[in-house]
Amino acid sequence: MTGTVREKIAIVRIPHILNGKTQRRLKQERGMQQLSVICYGREGFMPEIKFFEVRDRMTFVPVMAICFDPNKIERESQDEYLLSCSGYNGRYVLYAPLDGYNHGKINYDSVVWQGDYTHPIAHKYIETHWDELESGDVVDCEFIRGESKWPKTTQRKQ
Repeated sequence: MTGTVREKIAIVRIPHILNGKTQRRLKQERGMQQLSVICYGREGFMPEIKFFEVRDRMTFVPVMAICFDPNKIERESQDEYLLSCSGYNGRYVLYAPLDGYNHGKINYDSVVWQGDYTHPIAHKYIETHWDELESGDVVDCEFIRGESKWPKTTQRKQ
């Protein structure tokens, strides 16, 4: 593939997550193909949030994942203190299926998904490949397990 990709980081002071429509508008206004957004409402640590399309055999689940990275937390801050008091002493990815089936369940440990075939695989994959994955990517558990030759593509109609 040839050509260059214009990539910038837009620092936007907002106290909430940008929806897809707002992200598309920002990309268009700034002439970008890729948009990374750092959202924060106050000075200090803010976890990174990404959304994924988790796929498996006859399964489609939108997932929100939140990464707490100790390297991005100011030392001796209240954030570091509260996270360490809660047992977060390393990099963790909170995994939250947005399908209604899990009734708001959110986990930081991929082993906790008892009796589930898809979520432990997707959670561990997202945790392990966090830096390589972009928000909106498809995580195909069937492909990760080696049960299919090609990864699935998004169900979203273009």
